[in-house]
Amino acid sequence: MHTSKIRPFLILPAILYAKNVKVSQLIACVVPRQAPANALLFSYDLELETLCACRTKVLKRLHHVSADGLVLLKGKAACEIDTADELLCAELMFNGVFSGLDKHQLVALVACLIPCEKTQVSAIPNVGETCVCMRFRSPKRRM
Repeated sequence: MHTSKIRPFLILPAILYAKNVKVSQLIACVVPRQAPANALLFSYDLELETLCACRTKVLKRLHHVSADGLVLLKGKAACEIDTADELLCAELMFNGVFSGLDKHQLVALVACLIPCEKTQVSAIPNVGETCVCMRFRSPKRRM
C-alpha cells in the first residue's frame, strides 16, 4: 500500500506561490485605478503652475520681484511682515503713507491691517479720516 506523504520542503514554495498569486491579483486591481489618479495629479500640477505664474506676475507688477525673479528690497520687507497683509503693508511703507500720520491715525490705520473675522458692521469714517482712508485704498486697488 502506497501512502502519500507531504514533504515539508514542498510546503514553503506552495505558500509563497499562493501569496504571489494574491499579490498579483491586487496589482491587477490597482493598475486600472492608477491612470485616473495620474490624470488628477497632472491637472493639479497644471493648476498649481498656473497659480504660481499668476502670483509671480503680481509680485513683478508691484516691484517685489525683478524681471529675472530676484527678490527686491520691497519683497524682502514684505517677507518680514507676518501679522497682516504682507504685500499691502509693504506698499504702504514704501509709498510713505505712515510718515504723515499722527499717532492716533497711525494706530487706526495699523489696526485695519490686523487680520480678523468679517463682520456685518462697517465703520463710516468722518471727514478727517477720509484722507487717510484714500491713501490706504490707493495701494490696495493696485493689487
